[in-house]
Amino acid sequence: MVQTNLLHQNPDVFPTERYYPEERSSYDKLRHVVKEAWEAVGADELLALVREMPARCEAVEADELLALVREMPARREVVIDAQGGYTKY
Repeated sequence: MVQTNLLHQNPDVFPTERYYPEERSSYDKLRHVVKEAWEAVGADELLALVREMPARCEAVEADELLALVREMPARREVVIDAQGGYTKY
């Protein structure tokens, strides 16, 4: 039987895995830890956070939101210039 779902393992598709195989392992570990953390959050905690959202949204000043909106074109340019790398955002 031929497996056709091997594209994700092809080093030509993901050349960095050839040089940094531990990165995939780190990603898998991080994914596992995040999943465990989310599973540890109880429904009551989530419900409490959802109920707090209207008050949290009202607490944000309109000027702050407007400043963020005006800043978005500059942020977009920084992200594009970084070509997928890290930015201060």
